[in-house]
Amino acid sequence: PPFEAGGSPWGLWAWPWTDWPLFDRVALTQDLRRIERWYAARGFHGAEIEEVVVLPEAALTDDTLPPAEPEPGCERLSDDEGCSVEVTIRIQEGAPTLLTEVTLHGHESLPPSLRRKIEGAVQLEVGERFDEATYDATKRAISAALAEDGHARARVVGEARVDRPNRTARVDLQVEAGPLCTFGELHIEGADDLPLGPIADATRIDPGEAFSLHDVREAQKAVFGLGAFSGVVVEPMLETD
Repeated sequence: PPFEAGGSPWGLWAWPWTDWPLFDRVALTQDLRRIERWYAARGFHGAEIEEVVVLPEAALTDDTLPPAEPEPGCERLSDDEGCSVEVTIRIQEGAPTLLTEVTLHGHESLPPSLRRKIEGAVQLEVGERFDEATYDATKRAISAALAEDGHARARVVGEARVDRPNRTARVDLQVEAGPLCTFGELHIEGADDLPLGPIADATRIDPGEAFSLHDVREAQKAVFGLGAFSGVVVEPMLETD
């Protein structure tokens, strides 16, 4: 995180029978920004790229080498190929940003047992380094705790205030539990010509029953356990107001 999805994978080495990826000056510039962004997401908001060394230096000005150039400034891989490029990036991460306060609001009127679950789902700790991944995981965990208790429409709105000069951060989490929900109609897709009755029975979900995220997970396991499908996804579909 925060680069869990998308992007292109880069290998740091290649098998002898595969080609190395081509050096790209634009990609290098983007990677430098991504490195600093990644450090900020980990709580090092003062991290800086101190130095970038590219050898041979000619790679910073030309993406290709003239085929007839006798001395391109590096040793060619072969007569008709270019040179290998080495990139060294030196980083000064600086002091970490520490959490000085974590507040939770909006759950005060909920039942005591649910309040305890919500408070137990908070993974952020005062005095520890602020990390965006932990911040996002906390919001997901609180939402899941609410959904387990029937609040399928629950939302957790968070605000993180980072004081970069002083390397401190404060987090405020606002819980919006929403109404208690019940299961509605059960829709089955992708079963082709298989009878739908046994699939629906396996879920053990009946319209009108109290919603529970636990029951959704158990339904997914049960349908997959029938052995008729290579993959099963059971997910709640919330109707818009």
